[in-house]
Amino acid sequence: MRRVLIALLASAALTSSLLVASQAQAATASLPTTLYAGHWLTAGGYYESLGSALQSSDHRFALALSPDFVQIEEVALLNGSHGPDSNTTGIWFRDDPTGYYQSNTDHSTLKMQTDGNLVLRTSSGHVLWASGTAHTGANNYLVMQTDGNLVMYTSARKAVWASGSKAIFLTPGQMLKPNQVMEDRWGDQQGPVHRQFILKMQTDGNLVYRCNSTVKWASNTHVAGSYLIMQTDGNLVMYTSARKAIWATNTQKSGTYTWFDGAGMAVYNFSNPVALPVVKWQANIPYSPNC
Repeated sequence: MRRVLIALLASAALTSSLLVASQAQAATASLPTTLYAGHWLTAGGYYESLGSALQSSDHRFALALSPDFVQIEEVALLNGSHGPDSNTTGIWFRDDPTGYYQSNTDHSTLKMQTDGNLVLRTSSGHVLWASGTAHTGANNYLVMQTDGNLVMYTSARKAVWASGSKAIFLTPGQMLKPNQVMEDRWGDQQGPVHRQFILKMQTDGNLVYRCNSTVKWASNTHVAGSYLIMQTDGNLVMYTSARKAIWATNTQKSGTYTWFDGAGMAVYNFSNPVALPVVKWQANIPYSPNC
């Protein structure tokens, strides 16, 4: 399974079940936020007014079903001199870890069962993945939340399962406040080593990037209460609570559409609607297959 970072035209329609509605679409089309007990999503099809995706109410996150896997995607909604645009990437997925039932055409289903279990099945009935929440409630429901977390609740509003996924993008004007975290869980199912990439704006003012528990990079700033902001001029800056800049990528005026990807620790830009993203700044993080 590979994740792809995709530049999208804001006026484009849904290209597939893997792509979330862009900013232009958001004004005219919405997907459900909730999957209720007894309902399901179908890859490439529709059932009971539900297609192959759920969407957070702010249109920033979506749970999208493909023929043989399910993923959560985050959309960066961008504005620039060419008008509105967007960029999307996966932040969590589940599929068949054995690889025996991979398909590009199957009408697989993701069902919120009435026994409380969320199950991904092929059209022939093979279980690809399940949440393991059977017998937790007959009326459980699944919500794609605005924080990027996919959460299953009982009818009493008790959370019994969650994807644990969070935003990894900062678009112009967005901040990472003290004690806030970005967390990329895309690789937490892949291979023998499960890796989670975590970027935290610590309360001591240090911005720290970890692979699992291993520190891979840090800003080495130590002013308590500092916060990170992706500015509208394209510069990623850390300010103290007194609004004093103590760290920056120095990427101001870097182009038309600029955003920060916390998973890749990079500031990206693309200058027109058909260009591929260009790295304007990237943290020097040593690679290790095991973190």
